[in-house]
Amino acid sequence: MRKLKTHPHMGAFMPTRDELFAYVKATFGTEPDYPWPQEPEYAVLRHADNGKWYGIVMSVPLSKLGLPGKGNVEIINVKSAQVLDMLLYGDPGILPAYHMNKKHWITILLESGFAEKELRDLLMESYRLTQRRKKRVPSEQLSSRSEPLEK
Repeated sequence: MRKLKTHPHMGAFMPTRDELFAYVKATFGTEPDYPWPQEPEYAVLRHADNGKWYGIVMSVPLSKLGLPGKGNVEIINVKSAQVLDMLLYGDPGILPAYHMNKKHWITILLESGFAEKELRDLLMESYRLTQRRKKRVPSEQLSSRSEPLEK
């Protein structure tokens, strides 16, 4: 059995792929989508209503992530408003997003020991950030003010 780290985001072991998929089904009512026949292990997590991704689970070579060693590692990419903080803080198991916009997405190594609660919180945040936005009010319906704003 692996030792648990003392880092604030380390703790309970990461869920398996199946546990992760059971969680998103129970929480968001979504099932993984496997859009690439040539990559059968790549599972996209997307909203049922708008089809937008809120996560992707992949098995990628360590070298593609700039990590030492040979072989593959399971990762999940999620959208986050805290990307810079998480990367600057040096959270173990969190890297700049693999194959996604590094300004808005992060990669989490599923075998890093990153706390399950933290992963669930990040999945929830990613789901919310990728939800359908409320319709904007057309500009012609906004009031037109000719007087300057008060200071």
